[in-house]
Amino acid sequence: MVAACGSYAQQTDKLPLPTDPDALNDHEFHLPLDAAATARVDALILQLRSPAYPEREGATAELIEIGAPAFARLREAFQSTDDLEVKLRIEQIVTRAYLNRHVFNRFGFLGIRRSARQPSVTHEEDERIPEGCIGIVVEFVIEDTGAARAGVESGDVIVRLHGAPIKGNDDTAWGAFAETIRESGAGAVVPLTVLRKDEVLELEATLGGAPREGVNQVMGLREIYPAARQNLEAWWDKYFRRSPTDFPAARTGP
Repeated sequence: MVAACGSYAQQTDKLPLPTDPDALNDHEFHLPLDAAATARVDALILQLRSPAYPEREGATAELIEIGAPAFARLREAFQSTDDLEVKLRIEQIVTRAYLNRHVFNRFGFLGIRRSARQPSVTHEEDERIPEGCIGIVVEFVIEDTGAARAGVESGDVIVRLHGAPIKGNDDTAWGAFAETIRESGAGAVVPLTVLRKDEVLELEATLGGAPREGVNQVMGLREIYPAARQNLEAWWDKYFRRSPTDFPAARTGP
């Protein structure tokens, strides 16, 4: 039996938008780290003053990846050091991680480009696709993205998202598909059904965040990015430039 087309939209909880009054708060400083993670963060912070440039760069990148749970430890380090480079690196880390959390990670990114020459396949062309639905033809998979890690390949045809067939014509179906990916947010796991020649593959892709170079291309991103940058300046002044005695110690454990 051929399955009917359906909806594949998923509901995702979001942090307050940068324009919301409660967006400027200290929530990030109360995200717990377990003992092992705390030790790793502290080791990376020490590595920021390493005489070896590659080690400083590596520690910077890993702390950005750890993100907000490291903020309390980073704040302590920022306020206790006189090393200008360490201070500048901590500001860089916190800036990138804050914007990832409040802006870029709101928007899921799969990492595929559909074919311009043949953007889709219909039921008439492949009976495995339900009537009235299409399959999205993948032209290119971006390296080191959710799609690439899930095993999606160039030439694959995506026929289901979250178990539901993809309904519509080339533009409407692609628009709905892309919106679902965006709205799922970074870290969401999206099941994909893929046709690869005679095979039907069930894959799971973990979405990344919107690429930083996509500020002006990703719908919704260009609207909140300026507000987030402005909010970040006030948040940084409020929580990093105040006296360390104004804050509770960083939490550890569950």
